[in-house]
Amino acid sequence: GMQDIKFTVKLLASGEVIPPQQEVSAVFLIALAEKNIVAIRNQRGWDLPAGHVEPKEGILDALHREAQEEASMKFKNAVPFVVVTSTSEDPRYQGKCMVGFATKDFTFEEFVSAPDSQERKVMDVERFLTLYQSNKENMRLMITAAHTLLFP
Repeated sequence: GMQDIKFTVKLLASGEVIPPQQEVSAVFLIALAEKNIVAIRNQRGWDLPAGHVEPKEGILDALHREAQEEASMKFKNAVPFVVVTSTSEDPRYQGKCMVGFATKDFTFEEFVSAPDSQERKVMDVERFLTLYQSNKENMRLMITAAHTLLFP
């Protein structure tokens, strides 16, 4: 399963462009309020708002849709800052990547649970990292980079 796949995290330099649309299979959002992060709870536990880019859908459109579906949130001024690729030999992952965005400019609507999201919380980053089930090292690296970008 996913837990056996190794992922490579590449932080984008300032002004560096994200990969072309056809290579981006999924997007995720790190929404920060100082030491707190927006997290959602799904079948795998606590995670970031994230999801797949649908065919013919813009990358940012996908991010807005997923943030709305999973966290009942709206955001502005999201900056793409990280590209995550898989080292898997699985053809489904070949030539594909995930792009992570960072924002501190977001608002919540009343939370509506969805198949991929049972709960939404703004929680302390350290607490989130304790609860996060996947690669904590990669996640910490990404949150730290997002924080540096948003709160220089």
